[in-house]
Amino acid sequence: MPADKSSIKAIAVDVRKTDGGHDFILDHGNSLSFYIYMKAPKDKSLDKKKAVNEVISNARNFTGEQAGAGDQVLKYKAHSEITLHVPDLQLNKESTSASGTEEAPAVIANEKGYRTYIQT
Repeated sequence: MPADKSSIKAIAVDVRKTDGGHDFILDHGNSLSFYIYMKAPKDKSLDKKKAVNEVISNARNFTGEQAGAGDQVLKYKAHSEITLHVPDLQLNKESTSASGTEEAPAVIANEKGYRTYIQT
């Protein structure tokens, strides 16, 4: 794996063979999944740009123990498109007299270890 993961342009998952070198066969009713965890870019120049992720899958569907000569490899394609947004967020906290003042803030009990703020 490259040190700079942003240079990765494609990922291949090869399930033609098992770890023991035998043909991999996915039993009837089973499925195969894998997940890719990615981080969004932080480059502000990408705001409003579209990112497209494409999936291409090759599969040979057959019944029995082994594929026959007439069982073709089928290609499945799918893609997802997202528009990147650079958020312009600002968090302001105001104090009401019930919670004290800037000069003499009130102590707030915090038994759960966190505070919840409601954004309006």
